[in-house]
Amino acid sequence: MSKQTMGFPLHSYQDRSDNKLYHLQTPQSPLVRPAMYDHYDMDNYPIGTNAIVAVIFYIGYDMEDAMIVNKSSWERGFAHGSVYKTELIDLSEKVKGDDSIVFGVKPGDPKVMDRLDADGLPFIGSVLKYGDPYYSYINLNTGQSYVNFYKTSLYLFIFFCHNFCHVLTIKITFQFSHHIYQFYSNNFCITIIFIKGVI
Repeated sequence: MSKQTMGFPLHSYQDRSDNKLYHLQTPQSPLVRPAMYDHYDMDNYPIGTNAIVAVIFYIGYDMEDAMIVNKSSWERGFAHGSVYKTELIDLSEKVKGDDSIVFGVKPGDPKVMDRLDADGLPFIGSVLKYGDPYYSYINLNTGQSYVNFYKTSLYLFIFFCHNFCHVLTIKITFQFSHHIYQFYSNNFCITIIFIKGVI
C-alpha cells in the first residue's frame, strides 16, 4: 500500500519548503505489481522495499501485524531513510526597541570557529553536531554579534540556506532509521512493529 510507506515522493527537494519530508535511502521496485503500477510509471517515485516475510502463528506476539527483521539486513540499510526539514528564523522576532539587526559575522569572532560564512549562515553540505554555531546576526547600532548554537543531539547536514528580507530559511537533513517503530493505519487500525536486532 503506497500510502503507508516512506518512499521517494519527489525529485525537487531543493526547490520545496515543506516543513518535513521523508526520503527512503534505498527504494526498490516491487517484485509483484498490478497493471496500474506500470500505467502510472510508479517506478519514477519508488515507494518501498521488498521484504521476504515468513508466516508465523500459534502463540507469537501478534505476528499477523509485525515483522521480524534480520540484524545484518538492518545494518546494510533496510528501511533507512532521511528526513528533510525546513526551519525559518525571523530576525524581526529578535529586535528590541530601535535596534537594526542583520545576519552576519563579526570579523575574528572566536565563537564562530570558521563554521559560518560572512553572512552568518552555515556552509551548504556541512555537518552540524551539538554545540556547533548554527547562525549569527549583528546589531548594527552597537556592533555586537550574537551566535546561536545548535542544541540537538542529532547530526544534521545543511542542505540549503536562503536569506530573504531578514528571514533565514535553512533546509536540513538527518539520517532516519527505525529503532522501534510503530505505525497505526487510519483505515484498519493495524500496528506494524519493527524491532532492531532480533534474530
